[in-house]
Amino acid sequence: MDVILKFMQHVPENYPIIVFIEKAAHQEIVHILKQKKIMVTEPTLLKETYDNYMYTSEKSIVILYPTDNFDYEEDNIATTEKAFIDLFYAVTRNKYPLAIQELARAYSNMARLGAIDQKTLVKASYKRNLQYDIRYIVESKYITEGAFEFAQTLRKED
Repeated sequence: MDVILKFMQHVPENYPIIVFIEKAAHQEIVHILKQKKIMVTEPTLLKETYDNYMYTSEKSIVILYPTDNFDYEEDNIATTEKAFIDLFYAVTRNKYPLAIQELARAYSNMARLGAIDQKTLVKASYKRNLQYDIRYIVESKYITEGAFEFAQTLRKED
């Protein structure tokens, strides 16, 4: 989220930190963070952990995503496109505590300022199996109202 903060209107005072780590180093990183009184959680347990966070003495929450894929990074920091994909995934799939409206505003600001390459965004979305969602978002300005209505009708029938 730190990569995207400059595009947000309402910056949260405190938010869980998302960290991608090498799978092989998972246990060691968990151990180090817990020694420093930092709460560590898995992405799928975020909602539950965040709800209990207020009752602990930990300084902050870190969400660990073990991976072997570090594409779309510069100097060990995610590119804007990768950061958006990761945050979109966390918000829509793992209940990361950020309003979807704020994420949409951040995306609008990035697109308006030319801070995000939409082709790279779509390409990066394949790594998270979000290509349909991201293509829909990127191409939504080209879709007619009739097509939106048609798609909504199809979804209601399913």
